[in-house]
Amino acid sequence: RTADQIKLTSSTEHSDSAVGVRGGRWSVDPGGRTMRPRYWPGDYLEVRCAAWFWKDENGILLKPFSTPEDERKLEEAYQKIRAERQTAAAPISAELKLGDVSVSFVSELGAITAFARKRGG
Repeated sequence: RTADQIKLTSSTEHSDSAVGVRGGRWSVDPGGRTMRPRYWPGDYLEVRCAAWFWKDENGILLKPFSTPEDERKLEEAYQKIRAERQTAAAPISAELKLGDVSVSFVSELGAITAFARKRGG
């Protein structure tokens, strides 16, 4: 998947032509942010580029946070916890609310963990 990500990133910077991914079995239109199977009939699927995801109510499907603003807030909260843990004597935690999703950051034993859950559900 990393090779696919590199191809897609390069394509969006240099051209609007379709990019083959997943062994060439799928064709991605970077400009339209869609993909479809190349060799069999099938619907178009949405393609997203995201760094932060949360699991759905069933704990199965990973969903990206919906806006660049949400991703910016998540990254800022993560970087703040990361900086604070360098001098903290005790575990650090913080919570961030983004729409109907609540994200908890916990820093202990040298690692930072983020848990996201839907609120009110």
